Amino acid sequence: MWDQEVHHHNTFNRLQVDHRVRPSLLTPAWKAGAFAMGLFTGLLGKEGAMACTEAVETVIGNHYNQQLRVLSNGFNDIEEINSDKVSDSADIKYMKDTIKVFRDEELEHLDTAIEHDSKKARPYWLLTETIKVTCKAAVWTAERF
Repeated sequence: MWDQEVHHHNTFNRLQVDHRVRPSLLTPAWKAGAFAMGLFTGLLGKEGAMACTEAVETVIGNHYNQQLRVLSNGFNDIEEINSDKVSDSADIKYMKDTIKVFRDEELEHLDTAIEHDSKKARPYWLLTETIKVTCKAAVWTAERF
C-alpha cells in the first residue's frame, strides 16, 4: 500500500506542476492533520489503524468516482464511465485512466483494511465516521481554496 500511495502522490504532484495547477492553500494543514490522524489511530492499535484506512479509502474511492463523472461529461453511471465509451483528448483520457487505476488501488486498500480487522476497532462507528467527515472536509476545501 505504501508504494502505491507514494506513486499516487508523486503522479498527482507531477500533474499539478505540468498543468500549472495551484495547490490548495490549506495543503500544509491537511498534511499535518493526516499525520495526526494516522498517529492517533495507530496508537489505538492495528484495528484502529485499519479503521482509519477503511474510512479514508472509502472517501477517496467515492471522490475518484466523482472526478470520473466530471471528466466523463456528466455520466452518472459508473459502468458507463468504465466502458470508455466517451472519446476525449489525450490529456483527459490519461487522467481518466490514471484515476481509474488509483481508485481501484485505493479500494484494494479498503478491502485489505477490512481483512485486517478494521471493524474490530473501538469505537468503530465513531472513529470511522469522524475520519470520513474530516476527509470529506479536506476534499471540499481543497477544491475551493
